[in-house]
Amino acid sequence: MITATAARRRFVAVSALLWLAPGLQMATMVLLLAARGADIATISLVMVTHGVVVTALELPTGGVSDVIGRRGVIAASALLGALSAIGLAFATATWLFLTAVVLKGVARALSSGSAEAWYVDTVRAADATASLRQGLSQGHAAGSVALAVGTVIGGAIPFLVPLPDDGFLVPLAVPMLLAAAVSLTLLVVAVTAMPEPPRTEPTPVGWKDLLRGVPATVAHGLQLGLGDSVLRRLLLTVAVSGLALYAVETFTPLRMADLTDDATTAGLAYGVATTVGFAASALGSTLSPWLADRLSLQATAAVGAAIAALSMLGLAASGGLSGAAGIAIAVGAYAGLFIGLGIVSPVRSELLHDRISSSERATILSVDSLALQGGGVVGAFSLAYLASSVAPTAAWWVAGGALLAAAGVYLALRVPTRVPSPAACPTTGPPRPEATLRQP
Repeated sequence: MITATAARRRFVAVSALLWLAPGLQMATMVLLLAARGADIATISLVMVTHGVVVTALELPTGGVSDVIGRRGVIAASALLGALSAIGLAFATATWLFLTAVVLKGVARALSSGSAEAWYVDTVRAADATASLRQGLSQGHAAGSVALAVGTVIGGAIPFLVPLPDDGFLVPLAVPMLLAAAVSLTLLVVAVTAMPEPPRTEPTPVGWKDLLRGVPATVAHGLQLGLGDSVLRRLLLTVAVSGLALYAVETFTPLRMADLTDDATTAGLAYGVATTVGFAASALGSTLSPWLADRLSLQATAAVGAAIAALSMLGLAASGGLSGAAGIAIAVGAYAGLFIGLGIVSPVRSELLHDRISSSERATILSVDSLALQGGGVVGAFSLAYLASSVAPTAAWWVAGGALLAAAGVYLALRVPTRVPSPAACPTTGPPRPEATLRQP
């Protein structure tokens, strides 16, 4: 068994590798599809397919991670991620594009929550009293930095690689191959450096046990997430974050286009804002433990949510500005939003993990991810209608108000003592009553 310090270091490294690969692909994926002959309809189909696969598999793959362990799931995710990136690098037909993004979606669903669950389980096994916040903070910061670095490298590499645009391997495909190399590195790290902590429940010995255990674990996770009042409130706050992220990521590029009157310049300005946002998220995650040592977890989360809310409201209030001042305010507000959300993330995760046991950890993290996506879906319908019928700034006003309400939810949160659950949800049948946390 490794120490809590070693687990923290490995979690940080794995978090960076997990997010570096998609970061490398982010800037050029759509451009590569277009260069390979995909029209707008095909590109939209590819993107929608990826989202549907991730959403459909989010909970089942979390259940698999809880039932069979984290290391194998992360290794499988890394392998599928590498195959997907290689496929995207060389795909030339719609069915090949779709095959690659299906693999990419499965890889993303498998990775959701498994690394964080491994870290928490390993730390708890090594030292039941050890604090989680420093590792969670560093892991979240490492993921944000990796996204920022990957986006910059992925966007710059095509301009630096001396390859012809009419060959089998075009410059836009090189970031995909780099992403594949990163995923293969993650595969090696998962297999060699992520030992599973001792498990209190039996590992399935066959497909029948696995197929029986995963639905039971998923059902128990959903029951716990919706039945425990603390978890229910935490899921509500992450849904608000999803709403805010939709508002800023959808309408900020349009704002940049209005401010610059040029699509290319607007794209560059938003690219800068995105990179600044990733860096700001890393800064917020780094500040989070420092604040939590001086405040409570709930108060720290409330401070972060309030910073995010004020940034969103500032973005809405700047709607009348134009030119360089408008761009500067938009980028600054974008950074402020992500600093706030970065502060929230580690302490919110610690509140979440303190309410769940190892046997349902990855499943609850998948439920959490679905709540984030669900908030984005609500935003896609409600805020899009509001923006089109009133103005894009109206969507920012609503999102800012929702974030302020989330800050109030954090302040009002009362976290009761966690009831230990040594007899956690078994893999071969329905969860036992003693596995459930006491309701507040």
